[in-house]
Amino acid sequence: MPAAEAYLRENVRKAITLTDLCVYMDVPERTLRQGFREVYGLSPMAHLKALRMQAARVQLRQPRRDRRISDIASECGFTHLGRFSIDYGRCFGETPSETRFRSLSAWAPVR
Repeated sequence: MPAAEAYLRENVRKAITLTDLCVYMDVPERTLRQGFREVYGLSPMAHLKALRMQAARVQLRQPRRDRRISDIASECGFTHLGRFSIDYGRCFGETPSETRFRSLSAWAPVR
């Protein structure tokens, strides 16, 4: 599955479907699903979502005030912001705004 992993990482921000990945890999859906379960313990789309979550977390941890959470979520391939926030909380144990606040607080100028 290294080629599929590379494809997902390169296209993490794009609207990728399972069919797109099957066509790229030139394998049936069942084969792709089985391969991902064996290698990653997840379905291909769940793995893509995990990659997107990691990409969003990296961006949210950047101490930049000029980036909105909604922009970061959108750039990482999330289209439903409420769902993104809920899933992010489940994945990392904090909301996107909590991650953002901590990153900005850590870089606040000392007076």
